[in-house]
Amino acid sequence: MRGLGFSLVLFLAVVTTCAQAQVGGNDVAENFDKRVELAFAETELNYEIDADGDFKLLMEFDDQRSQLVYVSSHTYSMENLEIREVWSIGHVSDTALSAELANRFLTESADMILGGWEQQIWGEQYVVIFRAKMSANASGETLESAIAAVSQTADDIEKELVGTDEL
Repeated sequence: MRGLGFSLVLFLAVVTTCAQAQVGGNDVAENFDKRVELAFAETELNYEIDADGDFKLLMEFDDQRSQLVYVSSHTYSMENLEIREVWSIGHVSDTALSAELANRFLTESADMILGGWEQQIWGEQYVVIFRAKMSANASGETLESAIAAVSQTADDIEKELVGTDEL
């Protein structure tokens, strides 16, 4: 499938800008990870902080499409590793993935340089997410690269499977 096997370099070449967003308001969580905010200060990315303290970005592409992507403030630890997630929804359905599509996502995830596909159940919907896990102390440049890869990969599958631009 076009897009899912592309290298990170191609992802970066396609991404142009992020839509304007701002930090502030009464419903913004005060418990966001300040390291992400500092990393974003190294970039030109615009973001907002949601009620959970996660960083939400709207990535815009040259083909007039866009994709929401999230950088989690919450981190996970394993021994000396502290991991942060960058993720975006690629597909939403009222039914579970078919065996054929699930196997396709598994196979493509094995070839990914950064990240992989997963299916979660949110209420009554099945949500397919492309998620990258990385160091919680990643630089702005590293986060920007991950955001570009995650958003482009999720948008490619949305475009292919449903042809809309809603996620």
